[in-house]
Amino acid sequence: MERRFRHHGLDRAKLVPALRFEAPRDDTEEWKAMAGRHATASHVECMRRVLAEVPEEEGGAIICEDDVLIHNEFVERLEPALANLPEDAGLLLLGFMVVGWPEGLVWSGRDPGQENLVPVIPWQSWGAHGYWITHAYARERVAHLGSKPVEELSNVVEEQITFPAGGHAVYPPLMLQESVDSVVRPAHEVSSHVQMQSAWPYSDYAAAEPEPAISPLAKLPGAYRPPLLEELLEARYTFAEIDGVSLGSARLGDGTLLSLESDSVGRTRLVRRTAAGEIAEVSPPFRFSDRPVERSLGVARAGTLLLLGFEVDGCDPALAACMLDDATGLLRPPGA
Repeated sequence: MERRFRHHGLDRAKLVPALRFEAPRDDTEEWKAMAGRHATASHVECMRRVLAEVPEEEGGAIICEDDVLIHNEFVERLEPALANLPEDAGLLLLGFMVVGWPEGLVWSGRDPGQENLVPVIPWQSWGAHGYWITHAYARERVAHLGSKPVEELSNVVEEQITFPAGGHAVYPPLMLQESVDSVVRPAHEVSSHVQMQSAWPYSDYAAAEPEPAISPLAKLPGAYRPPLLEELLEARYTFAEIDGVSLGSARLGDGTLLSLESDSVGRTRLVRRTAAGEIAEVSPPFRFSDRPVERSLGVARAGTLLLLGFEVDGCDPALAACMLDDATGLLRPPGA
């Protein structure tokens, strides 16, 4: 990160050690949840440092994680983005990942015609890897979260840091996640982070990067360009409500069946079974939401898409759609 900061003339950066998480890494849901809570606590500590060390007349400070790629025109683009930020905004998201995008998203800011800001949409625009924050909002978050034990914090950093701000994001993002294996991101989760940032060309963030490149983003085809907002509606995952549909198993090309199955604590897995019903491969457990009661309804195949049926805490049934290749890419032999 020092190399990246120096390249962009950002010579006032300070390293804030993350809150250490001593438990042995085991990639279970419980371990990842606690690691996420420690990440939230580390962001709160950074805010404390902003309040203690950055003069308030400077207006705010940038907090970023230690694995961000910085846009080649970071300095040139940051100033007009901050100038277009509404006066009462407490946070400007500098980096985000697109899982889905709500219909009707419009350009935002003092002057939407500048087309450099969009609103942060909770549970749709992900990532807290880089943001500018005001003293007032940092003070509010520290007051709300600073005295809580780590165990009571959210394991989703965005839920307690970026979403409550009702803020805005720079478009295109000025920071990307490097998307490599880390202590809080197991290797099998990296591919989704790569896909959610694939709309923005690695070359736009590579001016300070070595050869060969570290980030898997560099291996994506070079024809990508920042999409129009309407095109973001074709994002990787979409959701739709359904009426009492019971889905069956999806048959794969080799004749085996792919099913959506829940365990005793409500966690969901994709399971590939042989014709005899034996488990051949499973995916890591995942959840559709953080609500306490979640039921898997099943799967169906629609061409290159896989439709996943689910119901959350008594709500209407819904469908999630993802690329079939993305889903089967998560499968691995039991115990692997």
